[in-house]
Amino acid sequence: MHPRKPSIKGAANKSRDNREALENSGLCGCYYCEETFSPSEITKWVGEDNNGVGQTALCPRCNIDSVLGDSQGIDLSPESLKRLRRAWFW
Repeated sequence: MHPRKPSIKGAANKSRDNREALENSGLCGCYYCEETFSPSEITKWVGEDNNGVGQTALCPRCNIDSVLGDSQGIDLSPESLKRLRRAWFW
């Protein structure tokens, strides 16, 4: 499957409660700081489930909860991350 250009709302929704998707990704990206990184670099999680396990990642670069994974079918190119940042943060 080829990565798609993210819909603005759809991508933002996919950055929450996505621990499983991020753990199954080869690459993650943050649409706040526009950086990409390995999912193994994620060490902080929020939004605990019933077992006390965080389900929403905080970016290892900027500590913001705007992390997406390539397993979610979203294009993590610099252009796409910039587009998402402009839509949600500026």
